[in-house]
Amino acid sequence: MSAYTINYDEQRNLIIVVAERLDENAAAAYIKDFEEILKKVKPGFSGITDVRKAKSVLSQEVVALLSPTMQLAINRGLRMDKKWVYLSDSPIFTMQLNRMFRNQVEYKETYEEAYTYFSS
Repeated sequence: MSAYTINYDEQRNLIIVVAERLDENAAAAYIKDFEEILKKVKPGFSGITDVRKAKSVLSQEVVALLSPTMQLAINRGLRMDKKWVYLSDSPIFTMQLNRMFRNQVEYKETYEEAYTYFSS
């Protein structure tokens, strides 16, 4: 199984990431793929990252590699009236993501809740 998938939903102008495992090798590939996806978005885009299937938390090295990705999204025109949504059922992941992205993320339990959040 792939460590992650990253797709762009053009109709919703939404990046959707599903991460199952992000070690240092996967994180480096992820950053490259994320930069490619950012070339497809239109300004005002949103994002969802689903880490519910992740089997382990992020190492400090991976946190350091992934921390700049939020700024990449902001620079490309991330919608600023809504935060990037994370689907997480792990308190440890939630704590790590809060440290990485501070007040730039919102937590939801389901995709339906995320879509409702973006449309409200």
